[in-house]
Amino acid sequence: MTILGGILDDQRTAGFALFAVLSFSLLAATVATPFLTGVRTRALVARNVAAELRGDMTARGLMHIAAARLTELRKAPDFAMPRKVNCQFGPASVAFTFQGHGGLIDLNFAPKDLLIIGFGALGSETADASRLAEAVVRFRATGTGQPNDHPEYVRGGYKHAAFETVSELGDFEGISGKTSSEFQELFTVHNGTGTIYSDLASDRLQLAIKMLPESQAYFVVQGTAPSTAVSIHAEVSSPGRPTFQIAAVARGTDTEVGYV
Repeated sequence: MTILGGILDDQRTAGFALFAVLSFSLLAATVATPFLTGVRTRALVARNVAAELRGDMTARGLMHIAAARLTELRKAPDFAMPRKVNCQFGPASVAFTFQGHGGLIDLNFAPKDLLIIGFGALGSETADASRLAEAVVRFRATGTGQPNDHPEYVRGGYKHAAFETVSELGDFEGISGKTSSEFQELFTVHNGTGTIYSDLASDRLQLAIKMLPESQAYFVVQGTAPSTAVSIHAEVSSPGRPTFQIAAVARGTDTEVGYV
């Protein structure tokens, strides 16, 4: 009987030990599973962030190379602004697009007639284009103190100052739905004049200008003279990696680059 009782006690002890081990394993699994999942998620996020940083640094480096090369080429008397250039850097394919700001409409200097052409090329109807052009003129006014000189109201509030970026157009009523890249294809704040070089204009803008009677196109300058600022858009793609896009403005005759 004593021997039988000892065997039963040993079995109960072993059963309890087995139960304790299984319980601990279950508890450990319950704690470890979300922990390991969190670690894997963080590792994946870290890997993606590292890839994005690497891609962004590569794109910025290529942008500076393109700006420096463009600055050098512009010193030649027979320089002609390129539109698109495709390059291969190892496994990476890079597509550069260049836009001279002499072929863009300056929001701070363009007369109303030229602004109407720009908004028409953007897709606005004639009446809307005229209304938007008037709004731009009021928006950029510095204020004269005259009774009829009121600031233009946009969604961002009132303003009586020069446009700082083309993206401010997105605040105007009746122009929503357009992207910043669409604005930048037609408008600028770096031309510095109220004229536009027709040969440097984008295809959409050239088409709109050609529809004007010559007597009304007083703001159009013939020729391909380089402007003081050039927009550069780069698209970098590599096998198995996401495509990176970056845009910048190369100003003046140096290699100063401002990202947009």
